[in-house]
Amino acid sequence: MQITATDVLRFAIIAFTFFLTFSVLENSLFRFLIRCILPIAIATVIFTVWKLCDHPAVFWILDFISYLTKKLKKVRICKDEVKQFFRNVFCRIEKAISGLADAVSSSVAWLLGRFQSGLWEEWRRFQNKETPEEVQMRVALLVSTRSGPSYEAVLRAFTVSSRFDILRQSNYPNIEWDSADTTVLHGPSEQASFARSFSVCLIPYFVWTDNTKTLLERFSCGTYWEYLGEGKHLAGDCLGWGEDRIKTIDSVFELGLCTYTNETISQELYEPLCNTWTGYDPVWWNTLDFSIRQAWLLADYGDKRRELKDLYKKLTNQRFRGTIERMLSLSFIPLGLVALDPVLCVLFFNYISNGAALPWPFTFSINWEAHLDLFYGLRLDWDEAAKEVESAVPQLHGLVDESGLAMSMFQSMISSVRPLPLD
Repeated sequence: MQITATDVLRFAIIAFTFFLTFSVLENSLFRFLIRCILPIAIATVIFTVWKLCDHPAVFWILDFISYLTKKLKKVRICKDEVKQFFRNVFCRIEKAISGLADAVSSSVAWLLGRFQSGLWEEWRRFQNKETPEEVQMRVALLVSTRSGPSYEAVLRAFTVSSRFDILRQSNYPNIEWDSADTTVLHGPSEQASFARSFSVCLIPYFVWTDNTKTLLERFSCGTYWEYLGEGKHLAGDCLGWGEDRIKTIDSVFELGLCTYTNETISQELYEPLCNTWTGYDPVWWNTLDFSIRQAWLLADYGDKRRELKDLYKKLTNQRFRGTIERMLSLSFIPLGLVALDPVLCVLFFNYISNGAALPWPFTFSINWEAHLDLFYGLRLDWDEAAKEVESAVPQLHGLVDESGLAMSMFQSMISSVRPLPLD
């Protein structure tokens, strides 16, 4: 015998009926009446239900319940599929976000690496409470070297070779380039060798004040402007010096801080000076005169310019005296006379240049060809050359307003010199 769904329904209804009956019997106030009537009622219900279970409507209801059960199972399966779908989506999103985070991290690391130096400088500026102008500042210096093209030009002007080897010597103490102490740098002195090559140097302020860098490293970061002579008037624009050239520096004069760019210095300071430097003399109108004027334009107003002006006067006086002393080997010049005044010194040279004023051995020992070349250089109208440059660059006013007078005094006396002709 096969048990169908209808049989199960019937047994369920009967069981429910008995359960309900016994529940009512326990709680009812009319237990006696119910006990008499209840069996009949139960029998009637069971009979009726038994007959109804064979009705087609019951089968339709059972089929509908079965259909709903199947759909519920499918819904549960779909629910699991939906959960799995969203789980997969979330996994992919998580992977994408992880990949994006890696890409962003890599990009940020690349940017930080690219701009590390700039960011570090900005941080240092913020820590030091510096302004952008201070970050761009450079230290302007006037430097002299003990070697260079000017020496050979001086030697050719004097037409001597061995006697002027002393020009290559320097009275300055040697600079310790491996040191980081700027106090070992010496300023120009009027007692030094007169044949010097002068230049202007600009070094970034943060490099100049970095005590971890040696002097050689600091000057290697500098930019240099110098006058290289006729025919090369723009060849010394904005140069970088090598280690060998830097180590020839024997004196440094600090001009102050400067915010000019290299382009501004070249176009507004260096080139105008070069274009107006029509005359050139290796002794009397050389790199000293040019670099002093460029330094004047870069120097701070006030004390620095006064110091620069005094230095220029001392160097020009020493240039004159040093030239005469070395050309005549100091054997025939009273040292006290040289120390008094350049005008008296020129009068003395005018006197000894007549030949008859000195005994024959002394007159013969003087290099008169070099003497003539030297005095020819002195005939250069130094005052007019200075005024010509000042008219082209008005900012130079005040540099030679006093020194030019002394130069013109002995220039007029030099013009009367008549040395003996050379046979």
